[in-house]
Amino acid sequence: MLRSIITALSLSVALVPAAALAAWPDKPIRLIVPYTPGGATDLTARILAAHIGPSIGATVVVENRAGASGNIGMEAAARSPADGYTLVMASAGQTIAASVFSKLSYDLRRDFVPVALAVRNQRMLVGRNGLPYSNVRELVDYAKANPGRVTYASFGAGSSGHLAGELFAQQAGIRLTFVQYKGNAEAVNDVVGGTVDILFSELSSVLQYVQAGKLKAYAMGSDKRYAGAPGVPTVAESGLTGVEVSGWLGVMAPAGTPTEAVRALNAAIVKALGDPEVNLKFAGMGAESVVTTPESFGEFIAQDLAKWARVVSAAKVKAD
Repeated sequence: MLRSIITALSLSVALVPAAALAAWPDKPIRLIVPYTPGGATDLTARILAAHIGPSIGATVVVENRAGASGNIGMEAAARSPADGYTLVMASAGQTIAASVFSKLSYDLRRDFVPVALAVRNQRMLVGRNGLPYSNVRELVDYAKANPGRVTYASFGAGSSGHLAGELFAQQAGIRLTFVQYKGNAEAVNDVVGGTVDILFSELSSVLQYVQAGKLKAYAMGSDKRYAGAPGVPTVAESGLTGVEVSGWLGVMAPAGTPTEAVRALNAAIVKALGDPEVNLKFAGMGAESVVTTPESFGEFIAQDLAKWARVVSAAKVKAD
């Protein structure tokens, strides 16, 4: 299955319309953000847009098309002409949606071509003060001895935060009690307030509370320690493997977008990711730049699709 996904994504890079790209780009390019303004996806898109434009000689306009867990914006991008003038800022939410939603109006493998991965967003496993465990190993031991007693907060069933907790529980062989919230801010507030025990959250939402001593940091969800929190080990360093849950954001385009445009856009994004100013802005959001080719980004997406499909199947999670 993984091989077929990689093949489909790779083939979509190679599709080139009969008409050559004569004067591309000769008009503004829109970068669709399938979420509301102000969030990490939107901010990342705007930072990249400001740097991509000068590199390719065209204005890149960010267009927010929020709704239905990002599916409205993704559908709008999928149905757009494959002419090099429409891009979309995709995320881990889309590789999760492929398994969580039984009926999507788009197919991430069939309807899109990968352009470039841009950033990996750090996630941190944190807990409220006063818990009888202070690290991952103790947490797992406690949860095994007290099945279902540890409460786990997250926004939305089937969200990236929810499934990060499901993956953690599956790998540890424990049962957590999921407490659902409408948004991440509410989930964080209730853990800070002591209503719920733990959560996996984007670093930018919890680091201030950790630094203020209002939350206990257990582990980073990435495969290596984060420079902004060097004293916090990864989940793997804590003795539990197979729990890599950092988020990601990357640029995709409608399937069939000319290879020349994909290559040019990839080069512009790679150039932007090499700018110290850009990296400083990403670091302030708890994110790190990641340089890829279209092909390696396609392989990354295929692996992410397969990983979350396994988690969703085991947890029996459905959002519709």
